[in-house]
This record gives sequence, structure tokens and C-alpha cells, in this order.
Amino acid sequence: ENGHLNLRNFEKYLEKLSEFDREHFSEVFVDLKWFESKVGNKYLNECAGLVAEEEAAAKGSKKSEDADLRLAALVSSGKKAGEGKEALGDDEEEEDDLFETEFRQYKRTYYMTKMGVDVVSDEFLAVQARCYVEGIQWILHYYYHGVQSWSWYYPYHYAPFLSDIKNISGLKLTFDLGKPFMPFQQLLAVLPAASKALLPECYRDLMTSTNSPIIEYYPLDFKTDLNGKQQEWEAVVLIPFIDERCLLSAMEPFNHK
Repeated sequence: ENGHLNLRNFEKYLEKLSEFDREHFSEVFVDLKWFESKVGNKYLNECAGLVAEEEAAAKGSKKSEDADLRLAALVSSGKKAGEGKEALGDDEEEEDDLFETEFRQYKRTYYMTKMGVDVVSDEFLAVQARCYVEGIQWILHYYYHGVQSWSWYYPYHYAPFLSDIKNISGLKLTFDLGKPFMPFQQLLAVLPAASKALLPECYRDLMTSTNSPIIEYYPLDFKTDLNGKQQEWEAVVLIPFIDERCLLSAMEPFNHK
């Protein structure tokens, strides 16, 4: 609505979109049940190895990515699934309950493996939902009203499941305008250490010296995650988000050299 999210309507829209989460997992769930019926919980680890081999041979890294999450969920929740198997039978209600249990475990595994959290609490999911909605609102503001915050950024490498973005209708979304980086501040915030020659000499050691207060933001070795993509350049680069205050403080002694 003129660049402002109608959170009540947006929540209903996300609720409808979240059906895709379940539709996608339903395919995974069928695979889980098939393996359970074929080899049982006793051979869970062997089953996991088989899936890994089959998915490695499949086309498209997206399938492989889904397989990783599927296996992790299978291993971590296999015992519960096995215990429930005998009582399920043809009871549709219990089958639905099992599906929801496995779906929650699947999402929990995603958050634990992708975001490195030990406990996927309601508070964690609420923060995820808020940050995601803030990002949508920031984008809308940008195109309708211009920049509403120079300092805001999405503080995660990955997005939450749509089915976990809920209870958002009461959110109060506000932004602090702040001020934009100066040119050299911006370059230090986005360039890797290998590109230090693009900066004035006085700033270069901040990217390479072990005594630099911001050296942690310029790692030489770092992980990447294809996350369902096929090309290396499409991968998620898992480096820490730079702290604006630390950056400006580290630059201050060199600004007049």
C-alpha cells in the first residue's frame, strides 16, 4: 500500500505461499517412509549412505542439497519415526501427525546446519521472521520513498522457511536513517584483502595486519555453500558481516594521513 506493508494481508499471503514448503517436503517424506519400510531403523546409517550415493549421481545440485537436509533429519529423528511406525497402520490422523513431526524436524535440521544454532526456539524463529519482514519493508521503502536506513542489513546468510514467518501482523517496523559510508569506508566494508591496492596505502594494513582490530572481517580461508546452486560463483560466501562501528573506529586514526 504505497510502499507500506499491510502486515495482516502479507501474513495471509505468506501463509498461502508456505504451502510450497509442505509440498516440497511431502516428496522428502515419501522417501523417508520408503526407506523405513525397506530397511527399517536398524539399518538407518546404511540407508543414509545409499541416499547420499544416489543423490551424488543425480543431476542438479539442488537435489543434492535437499538430500543433505533429508539425511540429517532422517538420522536425528529416525528413532522417533521407528517407534511410531508400529502404531501408525492406516490411521490417517496419526500419519498426518507423523508428517508434521518430520516436517518440523526437517526445518530444525536446516536451521541447525545452515545457521549454526543449537536450539531452534520460538524466540529464534520470531527473530528470523522479524528480520525477513524488515528486509521486505526496507526494499519497499527504497523504491517508493528512498532510503529509510543506511545502516540496516539482513543479518543472516540464509532465509527462514515461509511457514515459520508468522505472527507478524503486530510488528512495529521502524528504521534509523543514519548516514551513508564515505567512499573509502564503503570500499573497506566490501572489498577482500586481495583488493587492498584499490585503497589508499594508509588503510591497507587494516585488511592484512594481524594487529588490525578488524582483521577478522578479511579471512583468507573461508567456507562457501552452493546451497542448491551449480556454479561456484553462485555460492553463499560464509564470511562474517562487518560491524560498522568497529570499521569506522579502526579507520579513524588513518583518516587524515
